[in-house]
Amino acid sequence: MAVNCRVDGKPEHNSTGPAWLSDVKVLMYMGCIARDYQRRAAPNQWVILNALQAAGVTIFGHMLQRLQFLAHQKRASPSDFRRASCRARCGAGQCRHTHRRAFAAPLARRLSMKIGMNLLLWTGGVTAEHFPLLGKLKAVGFDGVELPVFGGTPADYKPIRAELDKQGLKCTTVTILTKDTNAISPDAGTRQKALDWLKTVIEINHVLGAETVVGPYHSAIGEFSGSGPTADEKQRAADVLRPAAEFAKSANLTMAVEYLNRFECYLLTTAAQAVELVKMVDHPNLRAMYDTFHAHIEEKGQAAAVRTLAPVLAHVHISENDRGTPGTGQVDWDAAFSTLAEVGYDGWMTIEAFGRALPDLAAATKVWRDLFPTADEVYTKGFKFIKEQTSGASPRVG
Repeated sequence: MAVNCRVDGKPEHNSTGPAWLSDVKVLMYMGCIARDYQRRAAPNQWVILNALQAAGVTIFGHMLQRLQFLAHQKRASPSDFRRASCRARCGAGQCRHTHRRAFAAPLARRLSMKIGMNLLLWTGGVTAEHFPLLGKLKAVGFDGVELPVFGGTPADYKPIRAELDKQGLKCTTVTILTKDTNAISPDAGTRQKALDWLKTVIEINHVLGAETVVGPYHSAIGEFSGSGPTADEKQRAADVLRPAAEFAKSANLTMAVEYLNRFECYLLTTAAQAVELVKMVDHPNLRAMYDTFHAHIEEKGQAAAVRTLAPVLAHVHISENDRGTPGTGQVDWDAAFSTLAEVGYDGWMTIEAFGRALPDLAAATKVWRDLFPTADEVYTKGFKFIKEQTSGASPRVG
């Protein structure tokens, strides 16, 4: 059995190891392809760790502690076990091998999360005519939906809450600010309108039983000053969001502010800027979210964006580079999903796509052509893609 070890990137040895080493490799592989972490599909990391110890393998102190910690957290990767077995064979302090990740990526990408579908693909305001759609999404397997909240009163959303409960669906919401409710306006009256609107949105979320309200409500979408954000504008945004977050606390609601790309806003266009604003607000109910579409445009890489956002990450939008079906375009999905697993993200992953069915919404999202054959493809293939990515497989769907 060849040992997959390398020194300085070059093959080191291919000798046949002791009998237990072959068993360990098989166990490592089986641990990789186990379909869940609830010990229904053994062997898992515990089995591998126990097999190493039962075989009399000497796992040196710090490595044993790491293996036990990772196994307890259900985050150990096969490379951890491969490294431990190699160190046991070579001897502590003598093993200089680095290890291939032939099976590590699938295990590392496994995530525990909820999958949602943003309803902006169909409407800017959910009504009873959209209730059959909720049933279809539930049948596919979605845990919940993301509802646009662009107007109305809390009472208007009570029938929607009743239908969500009937279907067994959870929800998050998305909202925006406009020119008349711009949180960074130099006009104090306009900023007050922004706060008033956000409080209304929070009350609506309370009626809906929503867990998170997301969106670029740090500033008015599509409004530009002709230059970059100023310190005063950042402070104005923070001064509006802070009392909004305090109001959200009373509703047990998390606010996850979204950075966009430079063509849609100018206040927040990077993960670093989003983190900076969250720190300025300094309230536990104000966090940030990650959108793969915007990160694809503005960031150096998906992994870097996730790692930057990790300390304040509360929501994720799964959105292809062309706003079409996830998994059919240019987004670096391997980096996105594996890094979300790396940072321990376990919240909502919500598909966000846009089409031409609604002219006003198509104009607002700058969608000028058909990006998919049908909306059904977006949510059926998109759901399958997320499940495959988060369970270890990574095929393209297009």
